Amino acid sequence: LHDNQGEMKHFLDAFDDADASKRDEIIASMKESYPETAENTWAEFVHHDYLLNYCNMKRVQYRDEYGWECVQNYYKQPYSVKNMHLKHFLEEHISELNEISSGWSLWENLAHWMSVIGVYNYGKYSFSIQYRRDKDDMFMIRFNNECEGEEAESLSQAAINFGFVENEGEYSKYEHSNYESVLNVLKRFIEKYPE
Repeated sequence: LHDNQGEMKHFLDAFDDADASKRDEIIASMKESYPETAENTWAEFVHHDYLLNYCNMKRVQYRDEYGWECVQNYYKQPYSVKNMHLKHFLEEHISELNEISSGWSLWENLAHWMSVIGVYNYGKYSFSIQYRRDKDDMFMIRFNNECEGEEAESLSQAAINFGFVENEGEYSKYEHSNYESVLNVLKRFIEKYPE
């Protein structure tokens, strides 16, 4: 702060005596002047309020497995920035899954220092999605079979036929870290194997 006193004063003076609509205008102008580009590595924190809203102590950390993470409190519940973006995207597009088969919802599991997004409808199967920087910057989509007996075997085989790989009873596939492509995997599976 000491080295940037002039910039800080200018920043604070911009808000001095400004009403709420004027403040919103100033903030929108600041956001526009700092676009999301490769050169502006922190721009996503400026443009997506949900990132900083999550990390209430304004802490971020980096881990090789998950990339940048927002952290609540001091070092509790890290949440991968890529997973936060995916969850936000899926919240806006969950209706596309519900047009195919109704009842789909999202949940998030932040336990064990691994942020996971769940897509479920209390039916025969669900999906767990996790960004993995250490796996070539991809999302791991896990297929969760909720059936038993022959129906479970049939559904597991359907997952394999679709492209999920079985490893010790778990079925997963990796998808490039493009939010639309993750949604398309879910849509195609639900269309092919409706609940």
